Amino acid sequence: MGTPKLLRDFVHFALAADDFRYFQRLVHELAGIAIAERKSDLIASRLRARVIELGLGSYAEYRERLEAGGDAEELQVFVNLLTTNKTEFFREIQHFSYLVDEALPALGQGARVDAWCAACSTGEEAYTLAMLLGDHLAPGRRFEVLATDIDTKVLQVARNGVYKAGRLAEIPVGYRERHTARGRGGAAGFFKIGDETHRAVRFAAHNLIAPEVPGGQAFDLIFCRNVFIYFDRATVAQLALKFHRALKKGGLLFISHTESIPAGGLYEAIRPSVLRKR
Repeated sequence: MGTPKLLRDFVHFALAADDFRYFQRLVHELAGIAIAERKSDLIASRLRARVIELGLGSYAEYRERLEAGGDAEELQVFVNLLTTNKTEFFREIQHFSYLVDEALPALGQGARVDAWCAACSTGEEAYTLAMLLGDHLAPGRRFEVLATDIDTKVLQVARNGVYKAGRLAEIPVGYRERHTARGRGGAAGFFKIGDETHRAVRFAAHNLIAPEVPGGQAFDLIFCRNVFIYFDRATVAQLALKFHRALKKGGLLFISHTESIPAGGLYEAIRPSVLRKR
């Protein structure tokens, strides 16, 4: 009778070890993402739909397409597929409490506050920062949040600033009332970020492992949380140096409570997962 079609398809799309290692090396080279040897199934599941969409017969054929070079658009699709995006509004609330109660008052009376939300995903963290800066800086004091990500697909969502209504529960009531607007009619299941808050955030594509600092500017605040867990030690050390260059004197770097970086005399730890540039 032969092999049933479903089983034939499953076997056909098995990810060979050498193809896995190629994809593993490529995503590390392009984005600094370190995928463990045990994560072969993760790569296979994330690339499978793309292989089918392109009309290819195997992961090996997709590898050949990438190896051929000259297709920057497909390389971006590949990176997008292997980037993990999980975020929420007001995530790790202790950071924001510290920001409001101590960090912002200590920034002094400069004319402008600049914040960088690195690896911003779909924008929730960046808009959270904009809400807080808008509410707690002195009236008339200017600020901007630069939000960057390597994944161009999630940046489209972030720029739109529209989310499912169920996500409103993540935003404290006062901020919710001042900085969001519920959809009506056909958009009743959604809400959008308010216009003033939306204008305060500038989104841009940026690869964290690139040496340059986006915008070529210096920042008072950098948030890069739940990102270092996807990088190896050498890349984390490289980013620690990059963020140090990007911060103004005395500027603050916020990382996740589950992460650490080699301070190497560059930073002073002033709170768990809050580092000040020396």
